[in-house]
Amino acid sequence: MKIGWMMRSFICICCLMLLTSCWNSRELNNLGIVTGIGVDKVPNKEEYHVTFQIVNPSSTATSAGASTGQPTVTIYSSTDRTIFGAFRKTSKKAARQMFFAHTQLLVLGES
Repeated sequence: MKIGWMMRSFICICCLMLLTSCWNSRELNNLGIVTGIGVDKVPNKEEYHVTFQIVNPSSTATSAGASTGQPTVTIYSSTDRTIFGAFRKTSKKAARQMFFAHTQLLVLGES
């Protein structure tokens, strides 16, 4: 059975309309936007200390963070044997999923 070009184009348009979605979207209120990362080696130990600076969206939504009395950033830090382990421990402390695309600063300790 042959399907005409009008019917074929109608099916294609319907599929395109129905199959579009935001399957990989992330809500902004579920993300912790990391703006700064600090990595330092703990002296006299085989451990790394990692610090994240995360934007506080409720204080930046207003004209100035000082007017609400809340800090504009939140600091989370952890220590572990590996840098990856320290990153994982620190991200578990935060209430939101870490989002690293807007990281503006990476500070590495001299040691």
